[in-house]
Amino acid sequence: MLWRLHLRPEPKNEKTHDDVVSYCINHHIAGIGWPVPAEVSSPEAYEQAARVEYGVRVASIPFAQDPIIGDYVWARDKNGNYYLGCIQGDWYYSNDPLHLELDIPNQRACEWIKVGSEENVPGKIVACFRPAKTFQAIYDPLMESFSKWAFSGDANKKFSATRSSQEFFRFIGSDDCEDIVGIYLQKVKGYYLIPSSCKQTTIGYEFILKHSITSKTAIAQVKQGTVLLDDRLHGIADHVFLFCTEGVVTADSNDFTVLQAEELYAFVCQNKKILPARINYWLEFLS
Repeated sequence: MLWRLHLRPEPKNEKTHDDVVSYCINHHIAGIGWPVPAEVSSPEAYEQAARVEYGVRVASIPFAQDPIIGDYVWARDKNGNYYLGCIQGDWYYSNDPLHLELDIPNQRACEWIKVGSEENVPGKIVACFRPAKTFQAIYDPLMESFSKWAFSGDANKKFSATRSSQEFFRFIGSDDCEDIVGIYLQKVKGYYLIPSSCKQTTIGYEFILKHSITSKTAIAQVKQGTVLLDDRLHGIADHVFLFCTEGVVTADSNDFTVLQAEELYAFVCQNKKILPARINYWLEFLS
């Protein structure tokens, strides 16, 4: 099983977030907060005490109960560094004053490796850090296989993957998907992208384009994962391009074009020289 852990401690007595991360890495533990006043020695006893203390099923309860030895867990510090850990032991609760100061009373033995920045992490994993939930499972066999391979550190053993559009779009990030669509529409469809339109405030679409011959405008909506797209973008531009890596797209108008993953993947394979380095990195990784 694969997990994602948000490192969001509330350390005390001038201890910092960096202190918590450093302690966990150097002492080979995965830790999480939600202390309880009672003496607890089992996940069941902790759940009972935590429900009394907090009134809800806080994230430390599944952290205590669900992972098993050998599971992998991804974490990220506030500086954007990603870490991959392998659970080495069962849950235990620590009343050590230092652990309470660091806000990590719930602990598991865990070996960590530093993976680095977002550039080195599959987009599917990065996307799992968007939800606010502190601890959650990642239900993706491909990402679990990648995590096992990455943790092994065996540079001579190549990661086994089938080079397909489905796997490719799970390894690249959401920004990469937008780059591919933008470059594709310019090179293949004859549009020019208007850079000033690429703003986060335009929630419904990623950017505006203008056709080099007809001068007609277009917008592109790009989503990663199993996100439901629809055609509620009528009237914003002359044409709308929709792309979702895994979701369901509904568009029954001639003013809408649904871009297919296979078509974009073929474009990527044939146009490596004009693509950003990060996209080519994952393309080569899967080749």
